[in-house]
Amino acid sequence: NQCYQDRIGEAFEHFKSKVEVAENESFVNIWERLIFHLPYAFHGKRMFAEIYARELDTIGELQAILDENEIERPNKADFEEEKAFNKAVGYFNKSVSKTAEYKAFVNQKIAKGQIVSGEVGNMYAGSVFLSLIGTLEGDYLGNKNITGTKFGFFAYGSGSKSKVFEGEIQPNWKEVAARFDVSEKLENRDKVDYKTYEALHTGKQTESVMPKRGEFVLSEIGTEGVTEGARYYKWIDFS
Repeated sequence: NQCYQDRIGEAFEHFKSKVEVAENESFVNIWERLIFHLPYAFHGKRMFAEIYARELDTIGELQAILDENEIERPNKADFEEEKAFNKAVGYFNKSVSKTAEYKAFVNQKIAKGQIVSGEVGNMYAGSVFLSLIGTLEGDYLGNKNITGTKFGFFAYGSGSKSKVFEGEIQPNWKEVAARFDVSEKLENRDKVDYKTYEALHTGKQTESVMPKRGEFVLSEIGTEGVTEGARYYKWIDFS
């Protein structure tokens, strides 16, 4: 958790150094939605509370929230040990995350991406895109007008590294989101028993357990040199 939190924080600061905004503005407010790599469903909102507090403090909006919720900032000078201070900072961030203001922020800007991720689980490199799909479908079904708005992306991956970037929602986004049908696909998933899962996981299952539907399929896994472990896909037309 600490690695994730540190890396997205560093990447966010690097992103900010490349993009100019008004002195009294923050991407916390500018971005309409925040899209996270989610190893588990609620990871993003739990890890973002620290950045949220720091950003609002920078633009002068945090103190009112602290006063409203009777939250005190930890003062490093009051602690003899670094460990005790860090623990107090962690408690401070957790307290901020429990405020009505932060909950409203999460509900508006993060929650839609969590729902699908909670149903699917960690997709590793695909996780941030699953969060995007869930968010777009949620906005589409909710008849939200997000054309022209900007989304902030927080990717995280192997080697404990992060990338932060933004994307602008194009006018034809609804045409794309209308074809996702994520909720319907999740409802129609095929269950497998543990024995089958184990066989799939160990590579002993050589045939697909899913109905053939015309799709990209895993065709080969590399076994030698720099290609060892590489996954190769191809389109199979089952029509």
